[in-house]
Amino acid sequence: AMSFLGLGKLWTAIGGMTIGSYAIGTAIQGMIVSYAFGRVAEHFADEPNIDLSNFAKNIKTNSQSNSTTIPVIYGEALVGGVEWRAISGTNNERLHRVLVLAEGEIESVEKVFLNDNDVTEGDYATLVGVEKKYGTLDQTSSSTLASVDGWDSTSQGKGIAYIAVAIDFDADVFASGLPTLTALVKGKKV
Repeated sequence: AMSFLGLGKLWTAIGGMTIGSYAIGTAIQGMIVSYAFGRVAEHFADEPNIDLSNFAKNIKTNSQSNSTTIPVIYGEALVGGVEWRAISGTNNERLHRVLVLAEGEIESVEKVFLNDNDVTEGDYATLVGVEKKYGTLDQTSSSTLASVDGWDSTSQGKGIAYIAVAIDFDADVFASGLPTLTALVKGKKV
């Protein structure tokens, strides 16, 4: 036979299980309701109007836009930039490309690449000339661009780091078209 004391413990255990079950059930019910409200709210919420399509790719690609921002670079980075192009030579055989890399003075341009190939190596070594401008406030106009119409001694780009690249056309080397121009840059002096 069960004593009165044992019966009390039984009722306490059953009551505890009931209260515990109620608490767990309420928590689960709350999660379900919260999830349901969240799903319904998704349909009424405005889509955020954030254009990130150019964010990552702009770091290593080029733009010819006159409204693209010029970045400030800290540390070392492989970058593309805002580009300007011109053609020169008696038979239009030389392509000039100016790639604006950064706003302000930078430490250096370590390497320049065409389609991820160092321009100082292989076929590019004899076809490509590079002049580096580090964005100093007293930098002079590019001598590489002296033969280009519209570029003169006042075209100095003070405070703008850029490279002036002259490419002599070779149908075999550039058979796939205009190569992507990038540079490995050590950024702003701090």
